[in-house]
This record gives sequence, C-alpha cells and structure tokens, in this order.
Amino acid sequence: MPQFSIRTLAIFTAIVCGSLAAIRFPTPELVMALELICPALLIIAACLAVGCRGAFRSLFVGFLIAMVGAFYWDDPRRGSVRTIPTFSKPAAEHLERYLLSGYVPAYDGLTTFSLNAEDSNRVMYIRKDKNGNVTQEGVLPLWKVENFGVKKSALPVQPDRESYFDLFRLLAITWIGLIGAAIAFYADKASQRRRKPKPPRKKTDPPEEAGLE
Repeated sequence: MPQFSIRTLAIFTAIVCGSLAAIRFPTPELVMALELICPALLIIAACLAVGCRGAFRSLFVGFLIAMVGAFYWDDPRRGSVRTIPTFSKPAAEHLERYLLSGYVPAYDGLTTFSLNAEDSNRVMYIRKDKNGNVTQEGVLPLWKVENFGVKKSALPVQPDRESYFDLFRLLAITWIGLIGAAIAFYADKASQRRRKPKPPRKKTDPPEEAGLE
C-alpha cells in the first residue's frame, strides 16, 4: 500500500482547496489563466519525462497520457468514437447546485433566482423538475419576481455559468492527469520493490554445532 508523506498530503490539500474555491467563484480571468497553465504543464511534463529516470519518469509520462487522453475524451468535436459522451458538462450540471456560489433555491423550491451582475433590475431564473433536470430558464424583471414574494435583498448575484463550465472542464482534465501521474508513480515504485533482490536468509547452525546434543 502506498505511503504518503506530510508534504504530499499538504500539496494535495492545497490543490483540492484551490480547485473548489475556483469552481465556487468562477471568473473569465481564472479560465484564461488555466487555459495558459494547462498547455504549460503538458510542455513541462514532456521535458521532465525525457530528463528524469525511474519512478519520476513514470509520473510525468502518466500525467501526459492521462491529461491528453482526457482532453480528447471531453472534446465534443472529436472525429472518432462519437458514441462515447463527454464527461465534464454533465458532471458540472449535476454538481452545480452544490458547487456554484449564488444559485440558491427560492419561491417554490424548484426555481432558482439570481440578480444580473450588470443590471440589478433583471433577474435570471432556472426552473428544474424534481429530478434536477432544467426545464425552463430565462430572464424576468425584478418587479415580477418581487410579486412572487421574493425580496431583492434575498437574491444572490448571478454567477458566471459559462466560466463555471469552462473552469470545471479544465480542472477535471487536470485532475485526471494528476490521478494518472499518481497511479504511474506508485505502480513504478511497487514494481521496483518487487524486482529488488531479497537478502539471503541466514542459515541456522545444526543442533550438534550449537552444543544442544
């Protein structure tokens, strides 16, 4: 079973917290930054895979293979294997109510209201059925929403859903790359331990030489 150091656990915790904070408060600037960081990570991993040896080489190769594979898997414009659906958009829609800050149930428990970030007199609404599927969405004037008994002070500011979906996709692909890297690294470590020669077993003296007979 792989053993994790305190440093590894600290790095893992920081990445998880950073990912959750980014998804909960998405912005176009964060999406743009990740769009630059992801290709840079691939280039750095490719260079390190060439220069490193042993388990670290497996780590970077695993990261490359998993991340490039995830990019292709989640590309809706891919030319082959079209029967396999993408994964990030359905997952982001399913987790939206838990991850995205700003959307809170109001009015009937199935409709979500939020103020437009640029015009506070416009209210975005999303209606879902009991299974969580979106059935209707659009924009209403504030006065009509207030007629439903929903006060303006209780309405959250509309989050950037487009940035949320873009950010979720990039982070999901990066996480798949990190998981692939971890699997390759610890698999190589385990393989090295199995190949390592065991020390010869110490021979015990026969009873007559030990003076027992």
